[in-house]
Amino acid sequence: MATKPTSPWRPLSVYTFAIFTTLTCIALYAASWRDSGLNSYSGIIDGRNLHDNASSSFTKRSDAYDKAVTRGRKLHCLMGLTQEEAKQANGGASLESPDYLQLYPGIEENEGWNVYYEDPEGNAPWFKNYLDQAFRGLGIEKKVHNEAWCDEGGGHIFKNPLDPDIDEYEDHWSSGAFYFTSYIIDAGVVIGDNAQSVKHSFHKMFPNLEGYYTKHMTHLQQMSINMGNLLENLPTEILLPIITSLPDLDSLWKLLQASPRVWHLFEDASTSLVITEGILSGPHSTIPDNIRQLIRGVILVRSGTLPFEDLDEFGSRFMKAMIPCISDESAVKTLSPDSLSHKSNPAILRSVIATAYHLSALSQSYLASCLERLRDPSFRPLHAHNPSPHYTHDYKGAEGYVPAWDREFVGTPAHVVNIGQPTWVEEMRAVRVMWIIQLVGEMQLLASKSNVEWSEEDVSRLLDMGPVDLFHEPGSPICDTEPIKSVMDYLATLRGPDEDRFYRLSAAPAPSLDNRWTTALPNHNEVFMQVRAYRSNGKFHWLRKGSQVPEGATPVEIPTVTDENLWEQTASAFDFRPYGLHFWQLLKDDSHSGRSPIPGVSFQFFRRLGLAFWDRKRLWLLGLASGVNIKNSPSEAFYFFAWESILPPEEVACIKARARETSQALEAR
Repeated sequence: MATKPTSPWRPLSVYTFAIFTTLTCIALYAASWRDSGLNSYSGIIDGRNLHDNASSSFTKRSDAYDKAVTRGRKLHCLMGLTQEEAKQANGGASLESPDYLQLYPGIEENEGWNVYYEDPEGNAPWFKNYLDQAFRGLGIEKKVHNEAWCDEGGGHIFKNPLDPDIDEYEDHWSSGAFYFTSYIIDAGVVIGDNAQSVKHSFHKMFPNLEGYYTKHMTHLQQMSINMGNLLENLPTEILLPIITSLPDLDSLWKLLQASPRVWHLFEDASTSLVITEGILSGPHSTIPDNIRQLIRGVILVRSGTLPFEDLDEFGSRFMKAMIPCISDESAVKTLSPDSLSHKSNPAILRSVIATAYHLSALSQSYLASCLERLRDPSFRPLHAHNPSPHYTHDYKGAEGYVPAWDREFVGTPAHVVNIGQPTWVEEMRAVRVMWIIQLVGEMQLLASKSNVEWSEEDVSRLLDMGPVDLFHEPGSPICDTEPIKSVMDYLATLRGPDEDRFYRLSAAPAPSLDNRWTTALPNHNEVFMQVRAYRSNGKFHWLRKGSQVPEGATPVEIPTVTDENLWEQTASAFDFRPYGLHFWQLLKDDSHSGRSPIPGVSFQFFRRLGLAFWDRKRLWLLGLASGVNIKNSPSEAFYFFAWESILPPEEVACIKARARETSQALEAR
């Protein structure tokens, strides 16, 4: 970074020193500021445009204010000193940034910063004086000097951005830092709406490697020197276990970008596969087994190797095993760790690791878009209580039978609870679909560009297929492809992929507060031991609910499934059909049992809400599913009315009209 061309101070490190030595001032002015801006956010924060009464949400703590003013004045003095004077004032340590950052106007743009960003709605730049009123409310009469840079977290940082021989794809690192709107008071106070340093970004990306980072400021060159010096001194036999203990390929990609040492180690063909497979199948891996197999498939196909004998083996024996409840396990084709060649090209492996990072971003952005719709006030499922909806019992004293689709109930808005970011299970369900779509695209690209050892018919059929077609014929009642359809609908709304020698999905939306998060860890709390029986006089007895083990008897502990398991929040739930798809099968009533008010309902509207991915607990808190081990919890049929209530009225009317026509046709036979 550098200051603006109009700024009288060129040194980057002085500016960054200002940010880091005065971040404590943030708490003095923005008590309601989200986590002091230190969380891993990379977007526009809520409430950016403050009104005239904005000062009401700001506080000034007198116990710390004098200390902050003193620090600010010291900073102001430092910024007016010469380089040598500033060095002496800092105990002999230079505050200067590299020379090239001090000499060239516009260098900030080379490093990914946008100094003239305009509000998407056409308003003034973000550094408009919308905080001035708040400052005045605090009694701050100093002239406010605005400095505004915007980096959305996607900029590349180079050791020397002006080097004409830079390889754009090889010699850069992602800083992970971002800033939105800084205010510099004359006394030296710096306030940022939302800011994250390189150091903090590194800790967020690699929480287990905090000891490998020292105290320097924001410029990534300094970070890479510090970390690089440490990693350079580690022998490979020590460094490799550290790298392979990473939980997923996303983390590996971030480490490759942050550390030249790790990057060059990965260039060695003898270690790149060890690292990749070590993370995929190592004891610390959080990647589910079938996603590992999909990743190995992409590596092989991208390397020019076709790991499947024909289309049937690819579709019926491999891809179908990736989705719960479809595969015939006796005929499953697997891609084990041994399937990868020890001669794998490091460049190919690195490209697949970059793809893993890309697909993770797409998965999170899709789920975030669904959560945004669920938080919208227009989403309000209705529950009917008086009377409760019943579709097979007597209806309002009617003499004859009233079909489910002709029954009417009065609903009231259900209480909807937001439980935050997706669980590991929910996110991995989306990641799995992304890899399925990716592998199909890789296969089609390979088949279209080379002479694969398949029949012409198989190649032709593959090229004409979409990811869904591999699992069943169009119109099949099998519901487990709805997650794929949901994601494909979302991808169709994004900007198309750039030209590339590899198959690429659409670009992920720019990072924001809501569409990026640290992936949750898998929950393995599947069962616990509970005293549910006892032995007495050589006989086994079950305990009744609420009763105690008789005196003198021997308690017997029985493995008991946890509530988390029943809520689909433990790792094993990944291998089973999501509750939302199970419920939809009941609702669409393919068996024509007459129990559904909207038989034959399509899942299409529900895709945009993510109902093919959420666990049962989230659906329960959304008012769309029955509870687990909850007294007097309504039956599943109670929630038919709730799902019907979130559909567009015109779609409901069409479904019911079609049901009447079908019923009349059957009666006429």
